[in-house]
Amino acid sequence: MIQHCVAVFQDMLKAHQDPDSESLEEQQGFMMNLTSKIVDNIQVSIKNIHIRYEDSMNFQEPLSLGLTMEKLEIETTNEQWEPEFIDRTHQENKKKPLLKMINLSNIGFYCSPKDCVSRQICKIEDKDKQFEKFEELFPLDCDISPMYEQAYMSKPVSSTTKLKQLSEHAVAEQMNQAVSTSQLDAQIKAKDPIYQIDLVIDEINICLSKSQFEAFFKVFEQLNDFQ
Repeated sequence: MIQHCVAVFQDMLKAHQDPDSESLEEQQGFMMNLTSKIVDNIQVSIKNIHIRYEDSMNFQEPLSLGLTMEKLEIETTNEQWEPEFIDRTHQENKKKPLLKMINLSNIGFYCSPKDCVSRQICKIEDKDKQFEKFEELFPLDCDISPMYEQAYMSKPVSSTTKLKQLSEHAVAEQMNQAVSTSQLDAQIKAKDPIYQIDLVIDEINICLSKSQFEAFFKVFEQLNDFQ
């Protein structure tokens, strides 16, 4: 799919280099079409996300909390929610909606208010050794770190979000129809929303201990004082 996108953009650039299409309006139209294609077909894929906060100065014992995520993916799809390149600059596609699918895999939150000093990554100065420590504490082949299994407030869950955005042409058509009818008919007439979001998420179980709650409260107080 990426190769297809690149090929389309290359064809557009070659066509734009034609000496017969050098007017300002054509150049602006070309850039608008190119920008629309890029924005509509942007894909995001991020793997092995880990955001970690450590504090050994403001607590009697070291605090470690963080967010872990196996994968984040955002893709453009067709009406069957299959990844596909879309070109809404073509006349036959102008009224088609933009469909995006967002997948989150194994996202979890942990908080260890009485962590071990030996687990404090911030104490390690060498960058390579920091990564080694991360891999030791959070192996990539495990959904939950064995060393922090009891610290997870929410076990890793996955979710799928389907986003549907109406095209500008479809919205303009609906507005024209509403204006052409009476006010009462316009209120009664059913219209498609500009955005539709369908979220499917695994069962979530949250368990927060007293020490974890106190740690969160103190961190928020520190952030508020910092501001």
